[in-house]
Amino acid sequence: MFVGRRATGSADAAARGALLNDTPEAHEPAAPRRVFGFHPNVIALGFTSFFTDISSEMLVPVMPLFVTATLGASLASLGLIEGFAEATASILRIVSGRIADEPSRRKPLVVAGYSLSGVSKCVMAFASSWPWLL
Repeated sequence: MFVGRRATGSADAAARGALLNDTPEAHEPAAPRRVFGFHPNVIALGFTSFFTDISSEMLVPVMPLFVTATLGASLASLGLIEGFAEATASILRIVSGRIADEPSRRKPLVVAGYSLSGVSKCVMAFASSWPWLL
């Protein structure tokens, strides 16, 4: 019985090594299945970005009406909300850009960004006054 050592120069030993998947090719992970030549992660990120952009673009035209008519905020409050949103986006671009310079830290940023986007849109639906939108 073969216990793990390999005899040199023997065809029988080579066959036993092949049976034990001792070759370097056996230890390589299988390549992911490509879709139209793209890695599956690229396809998933593309769909996520597409649907997030659609939801954001649907909110942009109705946001001022929602804030002023439904929540009863003044136009100055609307300006404060928009200014706060733009300032936050600008600051986060700088911070996240510096963090994303390390390739291993990009995925957590992407997941956090899209998650925050989805959660914040849901919170807007339950807002009872305009400060909730800050």
